[in-house]
Amino acid sequence: MTFTEDRSAFFTDFAVAVTIGGVSGVGIFDKEYASFDMASGNRPALTVVTEDFPAVVEGSAVTITGEVATYTVAGTPQADGTGMSVLLLEKV
Repeated sequence: MTFTEDRSAFFTDFAVAVTIGGVSGVGIFDKEYASFDMASGNRPALTVVTEDFPAVVEGSAVTITGEVATYTVAGTPQADGTGMSVLLLEKV
């Protein structure tokens, strides 16, 4: 079964402009965080429509509007089976 939902609705409220490997589009950026005792936390991640960024690979450069830091894709994009992918990021 193919996912036929209009994916743009998922990006209406939370999307930011991004450029990945020279391709511009939108994504949902989840900033990294760490607890005060550094015992828990997560890495920055970016959720995108897979077909909007078909050539993303590990090491692709990522620029996120409003962020001072730049990033690279750290690992293989994680497709979720609905046409969207999560990209784990690493600060440059």
